[in-house]
Amino acid sequence: MVASYRPRSCVTGPILVGAMAVVAASIQAVHSRCEVTAVWMGHRQPQPDELTISWTTDHPEPSRVTYQEGNVWREIHDPQPTMWHRLQIPLSDPTRPCPIRVFSGVTTTEVLFPGYPADGLRIAVVANWQSRPDLSAILANKPHLLLSAGDHVNNLHSACGPGHAECVEPFLQLIRQYPELFRRVPVLPVLGNHDREIRPRTTRPPEEPVYDIEARAFRRVFALPDAGWYWHFALPQSGLCIVGLDLNHIGDRGTTWQSCHDFGPDSEQFKWYKRIVTENTMPFLITLHNEQNITMRSQYGGLWEQLFQKNTAIISGFGHFGECAVKDNVAYFNTSLQGKGDRYPDPRSEFLASEHNYLLMTINREPLSMIVQLKSLHGPTLYTWLGMVRTGGGNSR
Repeated sequence: MVASYRPRSCVTGPILVGAMAVVAASIQAVHSRCEVTAVWMGHRQPQPDELTISWTTDHPEPSRVTYQEGNVWREIHDPQPTMWHRLQIPLSDPTRPCPIRVFSGVTTTEVLFPGYPADGLRIAVVANWQSRPDLSAILANKPHLLLSAGDHVNNLHSACGPGHAECVEPFLQLIRQYPELFRRVPVLPVLGNHDREIRPRTTRPPEEPVYDIEARAFRRVFALPDAGWYWHFALPQSGLCIVGLDLNHIGDRGTTWQSCHDFGPDSEQFKWYKRIVTENTMPFLITLHNEQNITMRSQYGGLWEQLFQKNTAIISGFGHFGECAVKDNVAYFNTSLQGKGDRYPDPRSEFLASEHNYLLMTINREPLSMIVQLKSLHGPTLYTWLGMVRTGGGNSR
């Protein structure tokens, strides 16, 4: 329900005396103790007509936020008490920042949707969060959107025990560790195998599945368009379409180690992706996944590479290193917050580094351009690539 905002107290009603006053005071005390324990933003729709804001509280209570539209504060609320809250805020002008207030008991949590400017749009891209590094360098860039190419947690079973496919606690721990980031930047992530690991991975495939292919915990936490395990998101004002795929550990398909959905030519995922990239009219097209780029390019006699060729860039969080490879004017990046691990160079690699890293994409409309910087978490820019503008399904300068 949306309404103009009028200040009100957490508990309303007549002034009570005697025994009923004691009861009311107890209720007030419970409400006063309610605290917001995690807040994050995302999108349920493939265009920024809305912002989905999610939060958790330590006690059940109604869901209530206010947001500023022009000079007016408006309110959205759901009276049903819960500890898991999710509301959608309409964005009349997604290019502009939108201050938001999340209410819990007598406390207020300030959130800021940064807006998606048509010119000077900044997007940070990360992967492999397991080491939980300092992300101050990313915040210093003031990104408008955060993309994540998989492996946000170590696993699910360490927190909830084996087999609990709806274990959301590891993801909430991640969000709680970076409160400023998630309260300032919407996130659109793709899946890695660790994000759905519900049993320990042993040296041989066990009798029961190791991974929840449907990724129920991940999809419950993150608000995403389409099926959630695949999605696309368009920013027409910046000429950008972003696609997220479910590709990781593809060599384990058909075993109890299988971690992602099918990706064959007859699969739902392949047919959907083919339609999205074929029908796309945006000047820039970016695809994220969590498998090795060279491995995906070779699948099914090059059918996946044919679809990748319609992109400006492909970004993977497969390995623990930073890389840019270029083939047929398409850039293939690997990025990792944990960047010091085994390296698997792409045959077309133009840059390779063992550095804790992330990507920063900047899109300008006047003149139309995309700049992708592979940056160290310690600050310096390691490599810079100029994106190509798509024309008629191909790429050109």
